[in-house]
Amino acid sequence: TGQLVVGWSNDLYDFADDQRHGRMNKPLVSGLISKEYLRKWLIFMVPFSFIANLLGPLGFKGGLLYWLGIGCGVAYNFYFKFNMFSPLPFAVAFAALPSCIAISKSVNPPIWMWLGGAILGCAAHFVNVIKDMDQDRESAIKGLPQRIGKRASIAVAAALVLIAVVIIF
Repeated sequence: TGQLVVGWSNDLYDFADDQRHGRMNKPLVSGLISKEYLRKWLIFMVPFSFIANLLGPLGFKGGLLYWLGIGCGVAYNFYFKFNMFSPLPFAVAFAALPSCIAISKSVNPPIWMWLGGAILGCAAHFVNVIKDMDQDRESAIKGLPQRIGKRASIAVAAALVLIAVVIIF
């Protein structure tokens, strides 16, 4: 449910930009759903997801940590994708995800789990923006990958994956 919050808030926030770039694979742009419909579901989903995660299988502590990751996703949508600190929410969210599961089982997550998740999250960010990088630049989205370009982003992502593999294994 948290991923719905991140994705739906992104779709609402990026609607005009997605429309400008003709991203017809987006339900709002294609007209499959309306902004009002999505907004109503988002208003429902935020508190529902928060409560469900606190009372769900992750438990209170694991659910809170999971919601830190969701908060990072929303913060990226509204703020971080526009500046050079764009990898930060990915690092925190990807570190939190496996760790919230460990915490739900009363296991103290090892440092390699936090660090490996954070590094893989950064790598995922660099890879994820490559396909839309040119359009992002036109739209003044100036995250770190957009600033360094496609080739450098691929190189950074590859290096980060290698580092993460060394740390994890």
